[in-house]
Amino acid sequence: TLDHEIAVLEHQFARNGVACMVGKGRFLDPHRIAVSRGEGGRDIDEQVEADKILFAVVTSPYRPAHIPFNSSNVIDSDDFIQNPCVPRSLTVVGAGVIGLEYATIFSALDVPVTLIEPRDRLLEFMDDEITDHLVHLMRDRGMQLRLSSEIASVRFATDGSPVCVLGDGRQVASELVLFTAGRVGATAGLGLENCGLAADARGRLTAD
Repeated sequence: TLDHEIAVLEHQFARNGVACMVGKGRFLDPHRIAVSRGEGGRDIDEQVEADKILFAVVTSPYRPAHIPFNSSNVIDSDDFIQNPCVPRSLTVVGAGVIGLEYATIFSALDVPVTLIEPRDRLLEFMDDEITDHLVHLMRDRGMQLRLSSEIASVRFATDGSPVCVLGDGRQVASELVLFTAGRVGATAGLGLENCGLAADARGRLTAD
C-alpha cells in the first residue's frame, strides 16, 4: 500500500540521517528557505539554510488559457484520474507519451478516438521506424490522426458536447476532450525572485 511505501521511505531517511520537513517552502534569499508548517490550525514558519539547494518539484498538467477546461467534458489527465469514465467518443489533444497511452487504451476499448498533435511526427525521441509502425497500427485500428494541427479554440454544441476547432477551420466533435499537451513545473509560489531565479512559461528553470 501507499502507506507502507511512505513508511519505508521515512525509515530510509532516518537511517541515513536525512531530516524531513513537511510544509510549504519559499525562498527568503539564495540560501534560506522559510517552511510553513500547519500545526493546530495555524502556520508556523521555520527556516532552513543550505549552501546548495536542489529543486525536485512536482508537475501539473499544462492548461492553455484558450482551452475552456471544465472538469466535465474538457479535461486534463489529472481530472481524468479523479473521475475516470469510458466516453462514447474521445478527442486526445497532444501525442506525447501520456496522450498516446490514453488514446491507445480507449481505442482498445472500441472507443472512437481522434488524436490531435501540432507536430508532424509522434515521439520524436524514438526511432522513425518504430513510430511509423505505431502510426500504422493506430490507423489500422480506426484511430483518426490529425498531425500538424493546432487547436484554435473549443466550442460547445447545442447538446453541450465539445467541438475542437483546428487552425485550418476543420472541426472535431466528441463526447470528451482530453488535453495532454505536457506538464508545468510547480515552481509558482516558491519566491524564486528572492534568489535571482525566474521560471519559464512551463515552470522550468534553466540549469547551467
